[in-house]
Amino acid sequence: MQASSVRVNISPIAWAPIEVTVLGSVFEPGQHFINQKSDTEIKDDDKRHSGDQASDPTINAALRASGGVRPDAEIRQVQVIRGQQHFLLDLSGVISGTQVPRFLLSAGDQIFVPSSRRFEDKLVRPSQITAPGIRVFISNLTQPANSNSQSFS
Repeated sequence: MQASSVRVNISPIAWAPIEVTVLGSVFEPGQHFINQKSDTEIKDDDKRHSGDQASDPTINAALRASGGVRPDAEIRQVQVIRGQQHFLLDLSGVISGTQVPRFLLSAGDQIFVPSSRRFEDKLVRPSQITAPGIRVFISNLTQPANSNSQSFS
């Protein structure tokens, strides 16, 4: 074979989920898998395309996986650490509606969201980086009890 006559074409069949670490002013700090297909997506996959439908290895996906940023987050100075490299990202455009840098994550990346040490009203609303919802615990009991079997309604 001659070197000029050899051609290679590579098409990904599926993108694997990646594990990243999110620390700082988020509700659920720790290691999180992102770019993971749900059971429904796997069942509905018609296999007529290359690649993976769950192709969202972004910083927004990582922040959502960690429960979203807290109201004290300093989103203008989010740090991504990849090996020896450090990247500083300004995500304030998510709240203001201006352009946000698109940063694709790799397995092993660490994300640190610093605290501004003050409550930011603008972060207490649904967005791409805030908590996807709120949990509400409600009881229909009119009298407190130690267990549900002893209560009166």
